[in-house]
Amino acid sequence: MYKMIKVDVKKMKSVVISVYDKTNIELLAEFLLEKEYKLYVSDGTFNYLCNKSVKCRTTSNLTTVSHLTNFPEILSGRVKTLHPKIYGGILAKRDDPKHLNELETYSIPVIDAVICNLYPFEKLANEHAELNDVLIENIDIGGVSLIRASAKNYKNVLSIVDPNDYTCLMDTWTNQTEETRKEYAKKAFHYITQYDLSISTKFGNSGIRNYTPQIPLKYGCNPHQDNAHMCSINGQDLPFKVLNGDLGYINILDAINSWLLVSEVAQSPFYPDTIVACASFKHTSPAGVAVNVPKLTKEQKKAYMVDASKVGDTATSYLKARYADPKSSFGDFVAISGCVDEETALYIKREVGDGIVAKCYTDKALEILKSKKNGKYIILQATEEYDGSHKVTEYREMFGMALSQSSNVYSMDKRSFDNIVTKNKTISEQNKRDMVLANTTLKYTQSNSISFAVNGQVVGIGAGQQNRVDCVKLAGNKALVWYKRQCKDVVSFMDRLSRKLKRQEKINSVICYIEEMEMKKMKMGDMELCLASDAFFPFSDNIMVAKDYNVKHVIQPGGSLRDESVIEKCDMFKMTMTYTGKRLFTH
Repeated sequence: MYKMIKVDVKKMKSVVISVYDKTNIELLAEFLLEKEYKLYVSDGTFNYLCNKSVKCRTTSNLTTVSHLTNFPEILSGRVKTLHPKIYGGILAKRDDPKHLNELETYSIPVIDAVICNLYPFEKLANEHAELNDVLIENIDIGGVSLIRASAKNYKNVLSIVDPNDYTCLMDTWTNQTEETRKEYAKKAFHYITQYDLSISTKFGNSGIRNYTPQIPLKYGCNPHQDNAHMCSINGQDLPFKVLNGDLGYINILDAINSWLLVSEVAQSPFYPDTIVACASFKHTSPAGVAVNVPKLTKEQKKAYMVDASKVGDTATSYLKARYADPKSSFGDFVAISGCVDEETALYIKREVGDGIVAKCYTDKALEILKSKKNGKYIILQATEEYDGSHKVTEYREMFGMALSQSSNVYSMDKRSFDNIVTKNKTISEQNKRDMVLANTTLKYTQSNSISFAVNGQVVGIGAGQQNRVDCVKLAGNKALVWYKRQCKDVVSFMDRLSRKLKRQEKINSVICYIEEMEMKKMKMGDMELCLASDAFFPFSDNIMVAKDYNVKHVIQPGGSLRDESVIEKCDMFKMTMTYTGKRLFTH
């Protein structure tokens, strides 16, 4: 057994060290020994220091906690520091004679600092899907208690939990004040709070939230709304890496929804693995969404001001998304499901936009994008595991309360076309893909919403209207303008515009030219459009309006009291209509 150690409470300076992360701990231990501190360390840390440092190995001022407590570590290390001789020395009030007399009576040293960090539960929790014995054994007990005790008594005791603080700590050791100890205590309490939250969450308590500001934002929705940050939840990693630029609140909202949209489209079973999806977002709704197939037509290249004879897959998806509604896409936030290459970056650079989120970037593409907006263009790289496919509980705080709901993990699969309710049931594979693209787009569009799609491109979106007919008209008129921009007379008009006009000025002039025409007389030619609705049609008037835009295929949830009259109108115009049974409201 260990012998009882007698200590001079009034003279001896002591530090307790128990660390899992041993980064640079030998440097701090050597520093403390030079300052003539007695170090009481856990067995594992003691062995590490003796192996790492000659100075530690040859001094009598380094010993184990077990020698102080006269009790060994037990239960395979589950119990190490839980002893009155440790906690008495940490928690004693230095200005209380009764406390100091008790320390002397029981030969308990005054402990001036605790250097402690914990088992890596959070890291392991991310590696193990289910709670298991490995995780259970990495629930720290003594370490959390050491940190809590020292932080509680911050007026007298220093609590250090971060190896990154060692250098600063040594440089300022003689200048420690109660205020600096309080700052370290604040960090310590936050550290154990995060730790306990990760354990609680792993046990299934998903309703416990702790927000930690990670990245300051320029401001909130408006410049006068300050204190804006991107925060982590319960210590989890953020879903984006910031590669360039200063983020704004709305930028983050657009980045989240646009990334989830293109990720879902790219993972759709209706598309091959080589598909690249792109979305152009403005004010939390898409202005355009597209995939890289089919390729751009000659007419589209003219309308999109593309001179190249060949355009790559990623660039194709970007151009189709950006030029679906280029008037609305001015100042957009872009999302691309794949890797951004040099060609795509050059097309992005020529347009006015706020930022981009993508899976990855080539070095050259990153260099080009970083030069955009005088170096202020926002560039985010998405973390792949955040794709929206896992069901979680979402919370929104507002007006002094919080709302919660399960995340919307619904996505279309091959069974989504099992319920075609019209007489006409013929839908080509390309039409199915367009319906999938249109319907998925609505999942990330402010409701009420309608989207029109054709040939791998969402060409008209009616979002945020109070009635569905207005949504159809808004989306339909956008689709008409998109179609008309490719027609010879409009291309000829664009060619006649002054070369002094900037690109966006040309686009706006072309759209004004089209809108001055009699829109009611304009037709979509032989293009057969697909229409998606985020909720059921309450009346058949929506179908009456849709047929004027040459809609041939409709996909919607169904469930209206007037479903039969809506189906009758679709049959009258030989449309197909598919019910998904899933409403896709977004608010």
